[in-house]
Amino acid sequence: MRAPSARRASISGGRGDDTGDGDDGRPRFRLVVTRGKLAVELAAPFVLGPLEVRELALSLPDARFPVDLSGGVHAFRDRRGVLERLVVAVRNSAEALALDLRALFGGERPEVLVAPTADGFFVGARGGEAALAFEVIVVAAGSDLRLIPVEARALGLAAAPQAVAMSMLLAATRPFGHRIGGAVLVERAARHVVERLLPLSGLRVPDVERTAWSAPVPELGALVLVATSEVGMAPSPRAVRAIETAALAADGDDALARGDHDRARAAYLETLERAPRHPELVRRLAELDRSAGRLEVALGVLADLGGDADADVLVAALLLGKGDRDGARMAFERAAETEPYGALAAACWAKLAEALDGTDSLAALDRAVSRAPTWTTLRWRRFHARLAAGDLDGAVADAGELEVAARGADLRHAVARRVAEALLRARHLEPAASWFDRALRFRPDGPEALAGLARSLGTLGKSRRALELLVRAVGLDRRRRGGDGHPRPSLVLELARALVDHADDRPAAVAHVRSIPTRLPESFEARFLEGRWRAELGDTAGATEAFARLGDEVERGLGALLDEGDVGSLDGVSARAARRDLANAVASQLEEAARIEEHDRGDRLAARRFLGLALRLAPQRASLQASFRRISAETVKRQPSNDTELALPPPRLRASMSDPVEDELLVESLTERLRADPREFSLVLELAGVLERLARDHELLALLSARIDEETEPQRQVLVTMRRTVLARMHRLALAEGREDEAHLYELLAGRE
Repeated sequence: MRAPSARRASISGGRGDDTGDGDDGRPRFRLVVTRGKLAVELAAPFVLGPLEVRELALSLPDARFPVDLSGGVHAFRDRRGVLERLVVAVRNSAEALALDLRALFGGERPEVLVAPTADGFFVGARGGEAALAFEVIVVAAGSDLRLIPVEARALGLAAAPQAVAMSMLLAATRPFGHRIGGAVLVERAARHVVERLLPLSGLRVPDVERTAWSAPVPELGALVLVATSEVGMAPSPRAVRAIETAALAADGDDALARGDHDRARAAYLETLERAPRHPELVRRLAELDRSAGRLEVALGVLADLGGDADADVLVAALLLGKGDRDGARMAFERAAETEPYGALAAACWAKLAEALDGTDSLAALDRAVSRAPTWTTLRWRRFHARLAAGDLDGAVADAGELEVAARGADLRHAVARRVAEALLRARHLEPAASWFDRALRFRPDGPEALAGLARSLGTLGKSRRALELLVRAVGLDRRRRGGDGHPRPSLVLELARALVDHADDRPAAVAHVRSIPTRLPESFEARFLEGRWRAELGDTAGATEAFARLGDEVERGLGALLDEGDVGSLDGVSARAARRDLANAVASQLEEAARIEEHDRGDRLAARRFLGLALRLAPQRASLQASFRRISAETVKRQPSNDTELALPPPRLRASMSDPVEDELLVESLTERLRADPREFSLVLELAGVLERLARDHELLALLSARIDEETEPQRQVLVTMRRTVLARMHRLALAEGREDEAHLYELLAGRE
């Protein structure tokens, strides 16, 4: 068979001209004859992840005419061709760049935007209250592709933007790309494409050694890359500048990628001596100082750039962190007006809102939402700001947009419930009830929404309906947790309070709160309410027991309440705020428990214990300080003379009564000093004395027990004597308060001494 006279012709016949029917997930190929040569071409575009392979042509130089073409492409599958042309379009690359950076973006997986540019592509990412933007310059270097991230800028990120940009690029090109300084190099990129594509149709991988890439070409929604056997185009001036920047910053970028920030800073400084006032290097150096908290240094570094620096976002953040609100306002306005990435511009307006008050703050939030209308974090902020400003209609409008933006019944239920709870806190009772109803449309058996609706209706005076809803909510939650499982403690507390407020049924309410286990954030309120309601019922002994368990609960949870551990599932600033709120609430509960113990039972020792614990949680509260001083003084006056034998033996510990508030602070100081120098026995004795004065016997017992085996024999004998005395006192108090099992335990421990 002779070659056709046409310059290029498609050949068909025999078993067909392609390797697939288009419906089996395999690429289709066809035989063509062009310029007297036999070749194989891709018959239709094929998608490989973020790549759309539009054209692929390989010649078969060992094919000699005449040749039998009746077998189609399949007959030549074992022949190794030569790649002549490859055209790929980079599409849908946002998913590839969406590296799991939840820790940097407020716990959310960032939403990524990718747009082609004249020299590569633009990348934007947003999540939580953080936004990041950078550009990637794509440089063709023979058969290799080099990706260089430049102009990385961000708001709300703790890490340096350049390091985050590099991490995202590496994730997107894995496993083919590897880092060289501040660039990602994809070696022999055309080979990676054909090695994934051709074997899908049973074809042999061709020779790609003569293939070189041309400069990228942007089009709507894609960046087109062309590799041919012809000479590639020279890089653009911007690409040349990016290559030079990458070469200059290589040592610093390499150290930054390794996490060695000190070495990175030193390398950037050394490079700036060779390339003074280089804007990209200065920006990266300033970002490093910002992430390390050196705000003044970072501002000084940026000052060297003068007015030509495109660093307004960074300058604004530094000025705000430094407390220069006027300077930050001007910088944020300038950055927001000039920033092309909508989310980063919106983040600038949102930051500016933090530095403003009243209507100015709301106006800035309006600008933020207008630049990023689908960013739910900002819309939630404006919802709460409008609610706080009394703009109910505006807040409800934002709530409607948030509900529409949510996808799926579960998310819409969560949005409606969050809106309803905010409205309820703001005392907009009827709108709150309406939004709780909306939440129940998406999840009719949602216990939390039922409880919220009950709170709204109860406040509106519809107590019977509220109580009915709460009973239903607790029952649903119990069934959800497995029949006999314990319902959520927060719901049990809601029901118990409703039983008291709407049905005057304290016995049933006591039974409910008593069922709440220990070591939970709700345990404090459960023990307190049990004590209060028992006291109101006249059950003095039961109230005393409940309050004693409240004190034990607080002593066990002091670490969490005082910000030494986590409470709940919140983290960061929200966790600290939640702990502060819980600590203040528990301090108030202890203060009321002390009042009940003192006035209803006349037990000043128990009252002093509760006030001492409350002071540890809220040391600045004046009412607590005054009550603790008063009751401590009265306790000393009423102490029987024969109680002196229960005092701790060493004379140095029998100091006069010091200021109780100062003692509370002294405990913290001595504890820290003892941690720093655990061998100092005098610190142990001094701390023991302060704990005794504050009636914190449980902590005193723990201190003595922990130190007994650590000291020399003479010191050990002192601690044993002190421990025996403490156990005797705790045994006596437990008996007096009716805690016989606990008293028996103390008696056994004292007997072992």
